[in-house]
Amino acid sequence: MAMRSFAASVGKWCLRTKARQRAVFQGAAQRMFVDVLARTPRDTGFLANTLEASLSRPQPIRADASPPKEAAPNSYPLPADFALVIANATIGDTIYGSFGAAYARHVEYGTKFQNPAAMVRLAAQNWPHHVAETVREARAAAQGRSPK
Repeated sequence: MAMRSFAASVGKWCLRTKARQRAVFQGAAQRMFVDVLARTPRDTGFLANTLEASLSRPQPIRADASPPKEAAPNSYPLPADFALVIANATIGDTIYGSFGAAYARHVEYGTKFQNPAAMVRLAAQNWPHHVAETVREARAAAQGRSPK
């Protein structure tokens, strides 16, 4: 009887651990996308609006994807659908994040007329921080308290 109880306890612990691993993976990925968006320069918001997530492959940059000349400042909303892709990701999946705007590379790496924004590269450097913060929140939740 005690052996079954022990085995059941270990089984529950393993399931909770797997759920926490997935939550940390998804939470850190979510933070990464938010970080990239926060670093993305905005005029009309078109570039930020073209950020997409995928579990199969990065989206191609579309040569014709640019805002119309008459686009008003901040007329494009920030994307939120990447959260749905992340929510469907499991441990071992690759989550691709990519911009579809024709000028995305120019903004990231710069040109002879424009300094680089480096929004993706700088956010990627924060990956360990995003993971650590998400782990801290998961630990606090597992212990039944709010993170500080």
